[in-house]
Amino acid sequence: MKQLILDGYNVIHEIPQLKKNLLLSLEDARTALVDFMQIWINNRSYRGKINIVFDGIDGFIRSSKTLYGINCMYSKSGQKADDYIICMVRETKNRAGITVVSNDNYVRGTCSSLGAATERPAFLTEYPKLKMRRITTQKIAKKISAAAEKEINEFLKEKWGIK
Repeated sequence: MKQLILDGYNVIHEIPQLKKNLLLSLEDARTALVDFMQIWINNRSYRGKINIVFDGIDGFIRSSKTLYGINCMYSKSGQKADDYIICMVRETKNRAGITVVSNDNYVRGTCSSLGAATERPAFLTEYPKLKMRRITTQKIAKKISAAAEKEINEFLKEKWGIK
């Protein structure tokens, strides 16, 4: 099964339309990321698991919650989201099915060395690359007889009231 793991605050800081929500509050920025990912899922027809990992707050334990099928997780108090993401990858058997989204070189390098794919946050804003088949501009004309053409024209003139 495919799995996408997002380095939450890293992604928020890298995507301008999400970053502006930080001016309101961290909660607004997190909610905007979940909303953004819901739209992304629908546009990409993504059929996999999505986890967004945020840094935990010292002295405060926050549990995971799922919104729109997207699992929002927080690292343990005093633990960085980076280390939590690496642990998630390390503990997963099918690492080839994981894609980690982060700009952090430590996270990207470590996860890549464990067998996971990595992408930068800009990956989320790119449109899917569509394979377009080449369309020829050759016109395909069907030949009709002069009599049939005259009959069709007469019919249409009568139908539309043209003399």
